[in-house]
Amino acid sequence: MSYIEEDDIDDEIVIERVVLDEGRERRDAQEAVSYALMSATPTLENRGVKHRMLPGLWYAAINVLLATLEADDIVALLNDRIRVVQGSAENADAPPRAFGETAMREYIEEVVLAGDAIMEALEEAQTKLEEQNIEDRFPETVFDTALRVLVPSWGPDHVRRAIREQASQFFQGQFEPVNFMEPSRILDPAAAKRRAAVAAATREQPKTEQPNTGHAAPAVAPFEFQTREHRDRRVRIFVGSDVVECGFGVWAYAMTITDDGGRYEFRKAGGRLKDPTGSRIALAALHEACLAVATLKGRSTVAVESTDERLVSAIASGDGMAVRRPEDAQAWAEIDHVTAAHDTSPRLVSAALSDALQESCDHLIRDLSRTKGASR
Repeated sequence: MSYIEEDDIDDEIVIERVVLDEGRERRDAQEAVSYALMSATPTLENRGVKHRMLPGLWYAAINVLLATLEADDIVALLNDRIRVVQGSAENADAPPRAFGETAMREYIEEVVLAGDAIMEALEEAQTKLEEQNIEDRFPETVFDTALRVLVPSWGPDHVRRAIREQASQFFQGQFEPVNFMEPSRILDPAAAKRRAAVAAATREQPKTEQPNTGHAAPAVAPFEFQTREHRDRRVRIFVGSDVVECGFGVWAYAMTITDDGGRYEFRKAGGRLKDPTGSRIALAALHEACLAVATLKGRSTVAVESTDERLVSAIASGDGMAVRRPEDAQAWAEIDHVTAAHDTSPRLVSAALSDALQESCDHLIRDLSRTKGASR
């Protein structure tokens, strides 16, 4: 009889977890990770880096792999997934984004900040998977969920480029996220789905021979949607503006719309215009907000808030104050029409970033201040 020498036994004995329901575990992991990623949106908005969500998501996914898997396992996963990401998209020839030295530093800082926010949100998913004893699914689920978001937005060509660049970094012995530059043209996933649905419907529709009468095909019959009644609709608007360098002004508004039926809607918009003196920019924010209210059917209770005392006074009195310049007569006429069509009350408020609408405007104004745009 032979015996196993004690030295022949490894110090570490690994017992693999028994998987009882593969499909259920995969669904539970996907649900936890997807919910965590969606919950990261408010944090990204509050930190002013929502526009870096996609590269931040890639940064976070790679960091999760580095923190949870061995190098060989990461490379094997990347090699497997690059074979799965197939096809090409209309932005295949779009070059990577390019920045100057200063802008590049800012870009990297924003991507890292966005990635950190996403990783913070993912901690909740990791805890949930640990409670279900399926935490070993966490890294792969995070990476696959990231791919499901990135492929429709970046396109498969650029996702494969991201995987190749990251794998090359690993092969060089540098185990850290690569500074991946996303494509200069981002796809619209919703538009891609609509085009795919139209193409599928066209393929499935049987072809019939149409007699050649020399006349054009009949137009699609007109259709009118039934108007929904909104009783006791309340609209709250905050308008803000700022004058930035190079003689540009930046405007923004944020708006909530609620009614007694329980419906809640949030809107925001902003823009830039050439305004060296700052005389037009406050009016631009108010005008754009009123044009948005003009599309609402029926009478509403509208509260217009601003920290600009002169603007609020001009809305309330319409007495030809300095802010109501002759060259802005058309804009003021449209504003007056909208405010008269609704129960409108202008309100002078103090600056308070704890207010959701003011905070949203502030983030949008800061984003626009960093963006070069054309005049309005």
